[in-house]
Amino acid sequence: MPAYMAPVMIPVMILSCGGNELIGILGGIYFNTLLCMCSSGSFYEYATYTMLTVLSGILLMVISQKKYKIYGCIMTVALSFAVPSIFYYISSFEINYHQYLSAGCSMILTAVFSYFFADRLYYYTKHEKERTLAEIIAENFPLVQEIKNYSEIDYAHARKVSSVAEECAKELGADDKTVAAAGFYYRIGKLEGEPFVENGVRLAEINCFPKNVVKILSEYNGELNAISSIESAIVHIVDSIVTKFELLDKETVKNSWNHDIIIYQTLNEKSAAGLYDEANLGMNQFIKIREFLTKGADLF
Repeated sequence: MPAYMAPVMIPVMILSCGGNELIGILGGIYFNTLLCMCSSGSFYEYATYTMLTVLSGILLMVISQKKYKIYGCIMTVALSFAVPSIFYYISSFEINYHQYLSAGCSMILTAVFSYFFADRLYYYTKHEKERTLAEIIAENFPLVQEIKNYSEIDYAHARKVSSVAEECAKELGADDKTVAAAGFYYRIGKLEGEPFVENGVRLAEINCFPKNVVKILSEYNGELNAISSIESAIVHIVDSIVTKFELLDKETVKNSWNHDIIIYQTLNEKSAAGLYDEANLGMNQFIKIREFLTKGADLF
């Protein structure tokens, strides 16, 4: 397209959706630099593209919010036409209808993308992690079936830890989907035998698990790496409590007094051992976990 009229807002929005707004803006500036160098673009042309790049990263955040979408699209369309036209006039002091026709074409391309595709692409990419986490603990996922075939007891334990840990994470405002996946695969290393932690991490990496899940698995029981996040602490706490309940007589544990004492004692033991010192787990959060496990969690 003619100078000043390249639809530079579209690639910036795509990059922003795939990563974040900063990546989109920096990537856009990089490509603008290459474009102007290869086409011997003027300072005003480079300034045009840079301004549109920054504006598109900001406007995408507006377009991605459903209630502001139409306003964001209107602003995007208006700016995609006005900014190049203004800079072209400043640099040449003339009105060239061919240039403005090209600006109109660029505006139409940007309008179609921003209204019909930008918010959908933004939503899809931002929720890709959640879909991946849901997929790897779905019943038909191969590794889930492998655990089930290995041991029905281990499978039931994994499901219980996953569901309880997820609810606990919601209570604390933590990343519940990551916790659910990590809770399910916390003992995955048993499939391969010792060393459990290394084998668990290897299996997770082979199956392309998200990095946050792999990190929690690498901190299993704090054996190799210290428990370093609230999500990792939640998974460890729930796994410890569920394991303790599985080992004890159910009729004894169902007594409310025994039930609470077991939870309090287990949590105190783990905390006193310093397992959560690097997890940024505050006292209020620790108490919330304890209260949830004693009053709201189904541990049987």
